[in-house]
Amino acid sequence: MAPAPSAKTERLMNLVMTLLSTRRPLTRHELRRTVEQYRLAPSDDAFERMFERDKDELRALGVPLQTVDADPFFGDEVGYRIRADEYVLPEIEFEADELVVLGLAARTWSHGTLGGAAAQALRKLQATQSEHRQSAEAWVEPRLGTSEPTFPDILRAVQELREIRFAYRRPGSEEASARRVQPWHLTFVRGHWYLTGLDLDRDDRRVFRLSRIVGQVTRHGTPGAYAVPEDSRGTEIEVDPGPADPTPVIELDVERGAGAGLRRSATVLAEGTDWDRVVVAGMDRDHAVAEIAALLEQARGVTPRAVRDRVVSHLGAVLAAHRRADLDQLREAVDRVLADGRAVAPRRHGSTEPATERLARLLSMVPWLVHRQGIDMAEAARGLGVEEDQLRADLDLLFLCGTGSMPDELIEVDADGGRIFIRNAETISRPLRLGWDEAVTLIVGLRALAAVPGLHDDDAVQRALAKLERASGDLAASADRVRARLAEDVDPRLLSTLRGALSDRRRVRIVYESAGTDSVSERDVDIMRVASADGRWYIEGWCHRAVATRLFRLDRIRSATVLEVDGTPPEEASARDLNAGTYLPAPDALVATVLLSPSARWVSDYYPVEEQAVVTSAAGETFDAVTLRVSRPEWLIRLAVRLGGDCLVLAPEALRMRMLERVMASRDQHAATA
Repeated sequence: MAPAPSAKTERLMNLVMTLLSTRRPLTRHELRRTVEQYRLAPSDDAFERMFERDKDELRALGVPLQTVDADPFFGDEVGYRIRADEYVLPEIEFEADELVVLGLAARTWSHGTLGGAAAQALRKLQATQSEHRQSAEAWVEPRLGTSEPTFPDILRAVQELREIRFAYRRPGSEEASARRVQPWHLTFVRGHWYLTGLDLDRDDRRVFRLSRIVGQVTRHGTPGAYAVPEDSRGTEIEVDPGPADPTPVIELDVERGAGAGLRRSATVLAEGTDWDRVVVAGMDRDHAVAEIAALLEQARGVTPRAVRDRVVSHLGAVLAAHRRADLDQLREAVDRVLADGRAVAPRRHGSTEPATERLARLLSMVPWLVHRQGIDMAEAARGLGVEEDQLRADLDLLFLCGTGSMPDELIEVDADGGRIFIRNAETISRPLRLGWDEAVTLIVGLRALAAVPGLHDDDAVQRALAKLERASGDLAASADRVRARLAEDVDPRLLSTLRGALSDRRRVRIVYESAGTDSVSERDVDIMRVASADGRWYIEGWCHRAVATRLFRLDRIRSATVLEVDGTPPEEASARDLNAGTYLPAPDALVATVLLSPSARWVSDYYPVEEQAVVTSAAGETFDAVTLRVSRPEWLIRLAVRLGGDCLVLAPEALRMRMLERVMASRDQHAATA
């Protein structure tokens, strides 16, 4: 069923059209006589309250509603108007390749809280183009996740230069502390958003990861209360500073075909029939110990002895954690809190779209349709990114909008034959200027794409960016406070090779390091798309070895060779929905329950979990209890061992017992090594 028209949206639309069409400022009394919904207000006080709210909401939407003297000779009464030259988006013409990269820039936000703003900005730019061109290459999907619930509030504070307050939990800490911060920059690095700003209580620059903010963010004070230091740069954030405790050179035996992750930092000294002797140098000491321990029975003969002893101790910590005396009580507590969470889980009841959101869509939709007279209903819905029922409801609402109540003052819409014609809408036939969030999404998206060599036409990105920055005016400067880095760990030559194979429809042969099996294999792949997700780049394609669609991380592809073979994927190949993450459990995946200590909470950020709750032991220890679907039990065993006692596998019991047997055997093997 199509949603009912919004009376408030109709009133706001009529107010906008009235103030745009008037040749002189209109007083409150004139507006009350002209706009039908104001005439129906039950009292003067009701009209005043309604009008004040409407003014604030239109200005928040970016509509330049002005308050001026109604009569230049008598300044005792104010009037209101919207100047068309300040309302409309400046004339701007994009080339076909520029529209492609603009579409890519908009798509980077399509799965986050700013997806609507990015899509609306793109529609405004497309609205008056001389041709209806394809706006993006469907097989390229860069993504900037904005799933953190605090992101919109912090973004607004960065734009307003306004103090914010929130509770923040540092890595490894169980308690969250109150922070008062002047926000300077937002930066996207390796799949996470970081806030850089002045911590007022510590009187020093600090960096905060948004996913570690607990609860709500509140804004305080007035906008523009401070200035961002000229030497401050959000892009200076470095998430991975390198090894903190370099280990001495380590030698060990690794089973043939195993230890792909460790081998990336190793050199093979001698190859054997079943075992290779490898040497590891320059790796962080604790990281090296964890990686060797996670190999379990596939590693032996570790030297020097000090490192071997630490591996034995690491495995002993895993055993001790899984043999806790209160393990049964913890398991019962986990079952209880997860069951309680299911019982009180919020139920979705359908929500009403805010009037201003619908108005924003209509103000960009009308110019788009006016310049595409006779467009098919289904094609229009696809181009506008809405369902056909929603489009029909919006067109029904336009019938009621205009500069008055007479037929010649209302918008005319003809859609009875399945094609859309709009007349008498000259007042709003050009799109509204870009709002701050709309300009930021496209500018930041284009700048992020410009830093990913091999993905696109660099010249087209720079040309589109220059035009967009000119059209955005002062908004372009404030966009400097939001940065995104999409090119982490990307080999531009590899990316260019894969994109070229996709464009030419050629099959590629890749040598791939699998994290799930910790092994290296050769795959022939028909590429379907290049995509980024969670701060990483992937190719998705039809894998002829698996006879199924698979996702391959670019930084795990050791080599890629383009074959002189047609690379068109078969009909049964379908792209997965990356909204739920890059990990897709198998249909028969087991459901595992684990406990994470504070230092291992990152697991629930990095991997998709189905349920999550906080559990406290009788001794006062706090854990995060999570359930996740696991396609490869071996992966969970190695993860738990790698975390050395900070990750307790509670269920299923058979998996826990199998892990303990292997950990015990591996510990005894290392301990017995002469």
